[in-house]
Amino acid sequence: GAGRGATLLLTASNNGDICVWDVNQAERGRPRAAGQLTTLEKTWCMHELGGHVLTGGVPLKTASAGRGAVVLSELGGTGLKTVQSYLSLHEHTVRTVQWRDQNLFASAGCSDDIVLVDRRQPDRAGGSCTIAHAGAGPVHALRWSPADEHIVLSNGADTAARLHDIRRPQSVLHEFRGHTGFLAPKLGGQQKSIHQPTFCDGGAAVCVMGDCSDVLSMYSTRTGLALSRGQVDWKQGGLGPMGGTTMALVPRSDAQAHETLLVAHASKISPFCPVYGGA
Repeated sequence: GAGRGATLLLTASNNGDICVWDVNQAERGRPRAAGQLTTLEKTWCMHELGGHVLTGGVPLKTASAGRGAVVLSELGGTGLKTVQSYLSLHEHTVRTVQWRDQNLFASAGCSDDIVLVDRRQPDRAGGSCTIAHAGAGPVHALRWSPADEHIVLSNGADTAARLHDIRRPQSVLHEFRGHTGFLAPKLGGQQKSIHQPTFCDGGAAVCVMGDCSDVLSMYSTRTGLALSRGQVDWKQGGLGPMGGTTMALVPRSDAQAHETLLVAHASKISPFCPVYGGA
């Protein structure tokens, strides 16, 4: 966030703390701490929008009973303050939380449900709406479509990414498969999972990459069909293709004509510039 010429960095850690750092004011070569707040016993995820900070994980021991919690905090001139604790949304640990806008957010974790919350409504079990059985197991990541406020993307411990329309929470809109590989037999041979799928091409496509695969797949969000399954030019190690993980999308800019996908592979992060056809 930025304010009064200062650039603020927001971090969260497993000990439950949120910290705000002023990177323009260093003390002994380290950014100055501008605020700190303990919101959870264990923090697994964080998302900030317009100074509103969501953290998800395990509730404080002093909080009411529950194994999963989401806490809403606000970033202001005096640091951070807790605004609302949601303790009845999830029976299990929360692993991902994402704002759609400044009023509605989605959260999920160690169950197969996605819970939607409109913070203008009273806190209640199950939130404002629940997408039940959103996957084949725990949900690890959520992404809102930049093109359609009703569409959310999820993935978990299995080998599929799924697209959901929150107006029709009873069924999955599209399921994307075919982008994962297998471990070497001596390591068990099982098919690996996927991490961090992302929307691209302005929300018209979804990009997915799986562990132990050198295939970076793109799917149409309109039809659910594969647009491409391209071999990415990774240097292969002794176990064959080690695969990668799509991390984030760097949008087009005045200095850059095409958007760029950042892909993690082993200890490296590499850029990948897709070329889109019709979706």
